[in-house]
Amino acid sequence: MSYNLSPLIDILWLEDGDHVLESRVSGFSAVDHFVTIADTTLARVERLKDSTGRYGYRQPARAAPRKRKG
Repeated sequence: MSYNLSPLIDILWLEDGDHVLESRVSGFSAVDHFVTIADTTLARVERLKDSTGRYGYRQPARAAPRKRKG
């Protein structure tokens, strides 16, 4: 059974990392894996920048509340 993932999902495979990211046979250390994760995260966050150089979703500006007639 298989299904298509959203194109918004990225998967990063770390060679031979166990649950604490330490290698058993590949020669990569936990630090190597953390550096790879950090570099990949930074690259992905940079892709999220909008044209103003800011990150993330912003709600549209709200109009000032109206005063009640009284």
